Amino acid sequence: MIRPFWRPMRPDDLPAVNAVADRVHEAYPEDPQVFTERLALFPAGCRVAEGPQGPLGYAVAHPWGLLPPPLDSLLERLPSAPDCLYLHDVALLPETRGAGLGEALVADLLALAAQIGAPRLALTAVYETPRYWSRFGFTPYRTPEINAKLTSYGPTAQFMIRPLDQE
Repeated sequence: MIRPFWRPMRPDDLPAVNAVADRVHEAYPEDPQVFTERLALFPAGCRVAEGPQGPLGYAVAHPWGLLPPPLDSLLERLPSAPDCLYLHDVALLPETRGAGLGEALVADLLALAAQIGAPRLALTAVYETPRYWSRFGFTPYRTPEINAKLTSYGPTAQFMIRPLDQE
C-alpha cells in the first residue's frame, strides 16, 4: 500500500481540491475562486495530499494577521509583515486517516512560517477539531475582535495559534 504524501498544489489540481472541499466541508462551502486566489497569492502554502489514484485532500495556508478572514472571502493581497502563517483550510478524505498527514503538514508549515518570518501558525478549528490541533501545540486564542470574525465559521469555531518557538 502506498501512503499518501503532501506535494505542492498545481492549478490543474483545483477541480480535485474543490471536489474534496465539497465532500468534506458540506457545512462550510466556499466558492472555487477562493482556492484559485489562494494558490495565485501564495503557492508555497498550498499542498495536495497525493494518493495512488490522485488527490485525497489539500491544505491551503498563507501569511496573515491575527484576525481570521471571513469564510468564503477573497483576500486580494497578503500582508508584507505577517503576524502568522494562517492555515486557511485542510480537508482530507476518510481514507487518509492514520497516514501521518497532519503531523507532516504541521512540520512543513512550521518551516514555511520560519522562512517567511511569521512568529506563529494560526488556524480556525471547526467541527470537533480543537482537540486534534492541540496535539500539535495549538491553543485557543480569543479576543472580542476574533470572536466577531468567527461568526461565518459557526458557533463552535475556535481560533488557535502555535508559536514557532514552542518546543
